[in-house]
Amino acid sequence: MLNHLTNQKILLIGLFFCLTLLRVQATQVRAATPAVASPLSDTCPVITSTGSATVGICSGQPVPVLSLTTTATNPPYSIEFVSFTVAQANPYTATPNSGKTLLGDAGLYNATATLSDITFPGNNGPTPMMYYVYACLKPVPTDPACSPFASYTVVVSPNPVIKVTTSGVLSCLQPIVTVHATITNAGSPYLFTVNSGALQSSSSPTVSFPISTAGYYAVQVTGINGCTSSATAWVGQDLPKCVPVVVKKI
Repeated sequence: MLNHLTNQKILLIGLFFCLTLLRVQATQVRAATPAVASPLSDTCPVITSTGSATVGICSGQPVPVLSLTTTATNPPYSIEFVSFTVAQANPYTATPNSGKTLLGDAGLYNATATLSDITFPGNNGPTPMMYYVYACLKPVPTDPACSPFASYTVVVSPNPVIKVTTSGVLSCLQPIVTVHATITNAGSPYLFTVNSGALQSSSSPTVSFPISTAGYYAVQVTGINGCTSSATAWVGQDLPKCVPVVVKKI
């Protein structure tokens, strides 16, 4: 009987030792196993603009392209381009009355994104208008500390304004008329041509040239900002055609 009890104690002690050893090994395995990363990395994506950060256009022209590179992936992200009339420290937290305008969305392809043919409001002068464009993640990251963006400045310059008038109509009594072109928003000096003729320079707000043949006359002006405009005037002629008067001596 005593031997039987002793054998039971030895068996229980051995079982306890084995269980303790298994617990220790399991703990060591858990400690040595690395944590599995979630599908969305804790690292905030990076967005970097490519090309020029400042883009100049003339009123009425689109920006050809804005491009960037990024470490963001799709899914879940795409890139949203927005513009403001005032520079933003963080476009993600811009207030509703900040003048935010959505320009368009761009998908991700080989870690790049581009938006093409971007239009901005026209500028009737006299000074350039500035727009501050930001490329942001869409959807907005849930982590408030993650707010990456690329920034661009778009400068919309005014086109020259031209008003063309004539001094009258060609006739026998007025064989030459004058075409006047009044130019504003061009700066000084500006360049101009008449009917695609010789390029001329002027600093005067008005240029004039004589005309002796009826027809359309187009004045094209290029301002100091490189923007171009044109305007056309029609020079008419009185009918019937002039008949020469011959005076004979009697």
